[in-house]
Amino acid sequence: MTWPKMMFGTLLLGATIALAQTQQPAPIPPRFLGPPIHKDDAHAGKHAHHGDWLKKFKDLPQDQQKAALENDPEFKKLPPERQEKLRQRLAQFNNLPPEQREKIVKRMRRFENLTPAQKQQARALAQRYHDVPPERRQKMRQAMRDLAEMSPEDRNKALDSDRFRNNFSDNEREIMRGMAEMRTNLNGNQSD
Repeated sequence: MTWPKMMFGTLLLGATIALAQTQQPAPIPPRFLGPPIHKDDAHAGKHAHHGDWLKKFKDLPQDQQKAALENDPEFKKLPPERQEKLRQRLAQFNNLPPEQREKIVKRMRRFENLTPAQKQQARALAQRYHDVPPERRQKMRQAMRDLAEMSPEDRNKALDSDRFRNNFSDNEREIMRGMAEMRTNLNGNQSD
């Protein structure tokens, strides 16, 4: 999996978890793994984090993970379609190589350490990205693979270049710029 897919997945995952915590309807499809964490839950402890469920159960066999998910009280409260999406996301997660699974868990934990403004920015970017037609998202992912190898200065020059202006809308370039900045925030915040 390339970093743009992981980045978008991580942002969608974190944004949806944060939305689930506030019990507001999610403006984007549920993309997180594990039931919503509520900080006032007795079993959640003092400081519940988005990656806690996944971190706790990631090393169990898939059948035991599924049983843990199905028995989770918060999971049981979700509508059937959200439960099914969670099952699918857990299956997708389990099909990843171990090193990618670990990266996802770490990014989820890092998302916790973002400021509220950064989390809101991530939610907004995830929604804007979701609103882009699938064929355009594919082009954006291809461009972001190239941009990921650049320094922030070179990346900004590339995004402002005629080549990018001719191939991407202002909205698409703003999304790519924002995702690159968010990636820096997620990767630069190393406390787990």
